[in-house]
Amino acid sequence: KKKIVSLSLNTNIVKSGSADSEKMGYVLRVRFAAFFAGAAVASAGGLYLLHKDYQTAHHAMSHQMNDVYESLNGRISTLERLKEADAAKHVEATE
Repeated sequence: KKKIVSLSLNTNIVKSGSADSEKMGYVLRVRFAAFFAGAAVASAGGLYLLHKDYQTAHHAMSHQMNDVYESLNGRISTLERLKEADAAKHVEATE
């Protein structure tokens, strides 16, 4: 009877070792899932910051180009008025 008891104890030890390895596999899967979830959240946050930075830069560049366009448009208008005034003086001089 002693040998049978020891065999049944050994079987229990093997079974409990198997349960421990299953538990370790579960813990490992949870750790991997948590790691990849954290990596996904960090990646999404980084992409959000990059997108926001891109939008800010685009808005600043667009505003700067509008200012340059308005300045250039004003200069062209001034030159056209001067040309018209010069043409009017030239017409008066020929008459």
